[in-house]
Amino acid sequence: MLVKRLLRGSSPGRYDLESVAGPTRHDARLRWAAHITAIIPPFQARRIIVRGG
Repeated sequence: MLVKRLLRGSSPGRYDLESVAGPTRHDARLRWAAHITAIIPPFQARRIIVRGG
């Protein structure tokens, strides 16, 4: 999954997608977006899934 910071684009319905790992994409249209509630490293996520299930 890629995490980008959503910025207002140059026209309605368009967004600039800022990334810490690459160049900013300008005036992109989106299919969906969501708020980030947690970022869990893969090794911790595996431990949570094993214990929970």
